Amino acid sequence: MLIAAASVLAFGTGVLPKWLAWAGFAFALVALLRFLTPLATLALLWVLIVSVLMLTGYVGSPRLAPRS
Repeated sequence: MLIAAASVLAFGTGVLPKWLAWAGFAFALVALLRFLTPLATLALLWVLIVSVLMLTGYVGSPRLAPRS
C-alpha cells in the first residue's frame, strides 16, 4: 500500500515522472494480489527504479504551493 500512497503523492506534487506514478499503481496491485501470483516480487522493481532515479537526481521539481 505504500507504493500506491507514493504514487498518489507523485501525481499531486510532480516529484516523480507520471509514467512511474502509473506504474506504481500497477505494482501496488500486483503486491496486493501476491497470494495469487508469484510475480509479487516485481513490486520490488518499482522500488528499485525509484531509488535509482533518486540517486541520479532525475526526480522532477515538486509543484508545491508557495508558503505565504
